[in-house]
Amino acid sequence: MNVHIQHDSHTHVQQDVKQRIDQHRFTDIQGDDHLHIKGTHKAQIEGDISEQVLGSYHQQINGALVSESGQETHITSQGKVVIDAATEITLKVGGSFVRVTPGNVFTSGNVAIGDSAGGSGQAVGIQLPDGVDPFATPPYPIKPYCAMQAQATGSWVIKPNGGNQ
Repeated sequence: MNVHIQHDSHTHVQQDVKQRIDQHRFTDIQGDDHLHIKGTHKAQIEGDISEQVLGSYHQQINGALVSESGQETHITSQGKVVIDAATEITLKVGGSFVRVTPGNVFTSGNVAIGDSAGGSGQAVGIQLPDGVDPFATPPYPIKPYCAMQAQATGSWVIKPNGGNQ
């Protein structure tokens, strides 16, 4: 059956509409496509989904957005990636986590910054540029960072004598 309609077409079905297509379905819309669903939208796809958006892609969700992947999840950007949360961001891997809140950064264990592989053991020859003076010697001895002392004083800055000066 071929149908050619030269002007608008309206259909009102007062009950259900069911379709079974034994082969393929192709839809070519030359203008905009609008869909309004007052109930629940469910879809089961037994193959893959591929979308190509030549403009922007925006989603607005009033409830929760949950995405679950069986193997891998990749987010790639040619520019920047921003994750913005009002109260908390948590990264979990196995039993470890890093939680960032507006006031603190928490971890489930030791914090290792940088490459965990050992270095070559060779000193790096670094020189100050011409006209730049080296820093003056601090008035108190430099102490290595101690997370427990910083936590006890409630500060990331460790001062001599436990911060009593």
